[in-house]
Amino acid sequence: MLTLHPSIRMAAQEVHFFDNETNYARGYSWYLNQMPNLDPKQMAVEKSPSYLVTPGVAERIRAMDPTVHLLMIVREPVTRLVSDFTQITFNRLEKGLQTRTFDETIIRPDG
Repeated sequence: MLTLHPSIRMAAQEVHFFDNETNYARGYSWYLNQMPNLDPKQMAVEKSPSYLVTPGVAERIRAMDPTVHLLMIVREPVTRLVSDFTQITFNRLEKGLQTRTFDETIIRPDG
Protein backbone atom coordinates (compact mmCIF):
# COMPACT_ATOMS: atom_id res chain seq x y z
CA MET A 1 0.00 0.00 0.00
CA LEU A 2 2.87 2.40 0.65
CA THR A 3 3.88 2.25 -3.00
CA LEU A 4 0.57 3.81 -4.01
CA HIS A 5 2.09 7.09 -2.86
CA PRO A 6 4.00 8.76 -5.71
CA SER A 7 6.91 9.71 -3.43
CA ILE A 8 7.65 6.14 -2.38
CA ARG A 9 9.48 3.57 -4.51
CA MET A 10 9.93 -0.03 -3.36
CA ALA A 11 12.91 -2.30 -3.98
CA ALA A 12 11.94 -5.08 -6.39
CA GLN A 13 12.42 -7.85 -3.81
CA GLU A 14 13.46 -8.47 -0.22
CA VAL A 15 17.07 -7.29 -0.12
CA HIS A 16 18.22 -9.11 3.05
CA PHE A 17 21.23 -6.84 3.35
CA PHE A 18 21.44 -6.36 7.10
CA ASP A 19 20.56 -9.96 8.04
CA ASN A 20 22.56 -11.90 5.43
CA GLU A 21 26.34 -12.16 5.84
CA THR A 22 26.99 -12.63 2.11
CA ASN A 23 24.92 -9.61 1.12
CA TYR A 24 26.29 -7.49 3.97
CA ALA A 25 29.86 -8.29 2.92
CA ARG A 26 29.04 -6.89 -0.54
CA GLY A 27 28.94 -3.45 1.02
CA TYR A 28 26.74 -0.42 1.18
CA SER A 29 27.14 0.40 -2.52
CA TRP A 30 25.70 -3.04 -3.39
CA TYR A 31 22.78 -2.31 -1.07
CA LEU A 32 22.09 1.03 -2.75
CA ASN A 33 22.18 -0.64 -6.15
CA GLN A 34 19.25 -2.83 -5.07
CA MET A 35 17.09 0.26 -4.68
CA PRO A 36 14.99 1.72 -7.50
CA ASN A 37 15.98 4.89 -9.34
CA LEU A 38 14.48 7.92 -7.66
CA ASP A 39 13.37 11.38 -8.57
CA PRO A 40 14.63 14.10 -6.20
CA LYS A 41 11.46 14.12 -4.10
CA GLN A 42 11.11 10.33 -3.81
CA MET A 43 12.35 7.89 -1.19
CA ALA A 44 13.24 4.24 -1.54
CA VAL A 45 12.02 1.58 0.86
CA GLU A 46 12.71 -2.10 1.20
CA LYS A 47 11.22 -4.88 3.25
CA SER A 48 12.98 -7.84 4.75
CA PRO A 49 10.79 -9.31 7.49
CA SER A 50 13.65 -11.10 9.21
CA TYR A 51 15.24 -7.75 10.13
CA LEU A 52 12.92 -7.68 13.11
CA VAL A 53 14.11 -10.96 14.59
CA THR A 54 17.75 -11.32 13.49
CA PRO A 55 20.33 -10.42 16.14
CA GLY A 56 22.68 -7.61 15.13
CA VAL A 57 20.45 -6.07 12.47
CA ALA A 58 19.52 -3.00 14.51
CA GLU A 59 23.19 -2.28 15.19
CA ARG A 60 24.07 -2.61 11.50
CA ILE A 61 21.27 -0.26 10.47
CA ARG A 62 22.31 2.28 13.10
CA ALA A 63 25.96 2.06 11.97
CA MET A 64 24.87 2.80 8.40
CA ASP A 65 22.84 5.85 9.41
CA PRO A 66 22.02 6.74 13.03
CA THR A 67 19.25 9.09 11.85
CA VAL A 68 17.39 6.50 9.77
CA HIS A 69 13.69 6.06 10.46
CA LEU A 70 12.27 2.55 10.53
CA LEU A 71 8.68 1.68 9.82
CA MET A 72 7.35 -1.56 11.20
CA ILE A 73 4.15 -2.90 9.70
CA VAL A 74 2.54 -5.83 11.47
CA ARG A 75 -0.13 -8.20 10.27
CA GLU A 76 -2.93 -9.98 12.03
CA PRO A 77 -1.12 -12.99 13.58
CA VAL A 78 -3.26 -15.82 12.16
CA THR A 79 -3.15 -14.36 8.66
CA ARG A 80 0.64 -14.05 8.99
CA LEU A 81 0.89 -17.67 10.17
CA VAL A 82 -1.07 -18.99 7.20
CA SER A 83 0.92 -16.79 4.81
CA ASP A 84 4.26 -18.01 6.21
CA PHE A 85 3.14 -21.63 6.06
CA THR A 86 2.02 -21.24 2.45
CA GLN A 87 5.27 -19.57 1.42
CA ILE A 88 7.44 -22.21 3.15
CA THR A 89 5.42 -25.04 1.62
CA PHE A 90 5.63 -23.50 -1.86
CA ASN A 91 9.39 -23.00 -1.55
CA ARG A 92 9.88 -26.61 -0.41
CA LEU A 93 7.76 -27.94 -3.29
CA GLU A 94 9.78 -25.88 -5.79
CA LYS A 95 12.97 -27.48 -4.44
CA GLY A 96 11.48 -30.99 -4.49
CA LEU A 97 11.59 -31.25 -0.71
CA GLN A 98 9.11 -33.03 1.51
CA THR A 99 6.27 -30.96 2.92
CA ARG A 100 3.89 -31.40 5.83
CA THR A 101 0.26 -30.49 6.26
CA PHE A 102 -0.68 -27.41 8.25
CA ASP A 103 -1.82 -29.57 11.16
CA GLU A 104 1.41 -31.59 11.16
CA THR A 105 3.41 -28.40 11.22
CA ILE A 106 1.42 -26.40 13.77
CA ILE A 107 -0.11 -28.92 16.18
CA ARG A 108 2.36 -30.68 18.41
CA PRO A 109 1.79 -34.42 18.88
CA ASP A 110 2.02 -34.07 22.67
CA GLY A 111 -0.75 -31.48 22.73
